[in-house]
Amino acid sequence: MFERLEEIVLNGEKFLSDAECPEVFLWFPMEKDYVGPAMMNETVEQKTDRLLKLAKKIRSQLRRITSGLDATGEERLLEYLELRNVSEELNGLLAECNEEKTANFDKAKRTVTEVNTSLQGKYFKIRSISIT
Repeated sequence: MFERLEEIVLNGEKFLSDAECPEVFLWFPMEKDYVGPAMMNETVEQKTDRLLKLAKKIRSQLRRITSGLDATGEERLLEYLELRNVSEELNGLLAECNEEKTANFDKAKRTVTEVNTSLQGKYFKIRSISIT
């Protein structure tokens, strides 16, 4: 990969003007959909808010998986398995928030319980998927 970079530097290749530069697509998710990483000095209230956002995001992904309109069976299965791993993170975050209960803690606990129940398959079923 970097062999070409060395060649570019040695040959002095560069764009003469900004018009010659290829367009670069810079994308960042909408703020309402973005759940960033934890801050170093995150308060319990901030953890609870992040927990709620993560749980709602997982719940919407579960709805998208069950509808099956925009993904193949294999993609849906892989996303479902990934969500099961993320649910472990949710449970750990819920345990951290349990130390000091905030106003949103009960709502967060209900949401995480609903997500866990859905992921365990009590209300969530992936229709038969054939992977060839």
